[in-house]
Amino acid sequence: MHRGATLVHASALALSLSLALLARSARAEPVRDPPKRVLTAYAITWAAVALPALAAALASESDPDGTGPTAIVFGSVGIAGMVLGPSAGHWYAGDRVTPGLALRGGAAVAVATLALADPHLEHPNVTIPGLLLAATLWTGGVVWDVATVPRAVHRANLRPIVNARGVALAGTF
Repeated sequence: MHRGATLVHASALALSLSLALLARSARAEPVRDPPKRVLTAYAITWAAVALPALAAALASESDPDGTGPTAIVFGSVGIAGMVLGPSAGHWYAGDRVTPGLALRGGAAVAVATLALADPHLEHPNVTIPGLLLAATLWTGGVVWDVATVPRAVHRANLRPIVNARGVALAGTF
């Protein structure tokens, strides 16, 4: 009797393993987030530039010299908005560093370097062309990011969905 029970258990185990190996795996479709929208990306970009600039403008009204702590803080926020803000639509679409952000970052570094090297404009033949080049880079960076927002949103909507919220095991018999 013991041998018969062992045979039944072994047969059941073999049948279970065979069915498990032959069963098709279940596929769960991940929940798709709503598609990204170009208009939303542009609105985010506009807000990321306009709101810091507005804060800086209001702070400069309250402190025309620009030497008070409020003017310095909000002026820095305004500058950060001008450097980072045009890339906000790309961040919404999932991009991280854009060519436009790199151009604006390079321009900001160039302006800071020129301001530290020649604060009183004692060498205008070097400083003024450098500032014009930085302004051109800055403008090019803004135009690049604004012009390529629709392409970034389109790419975001085509990206495969990765959803690692859990694991499921299922089979059909």
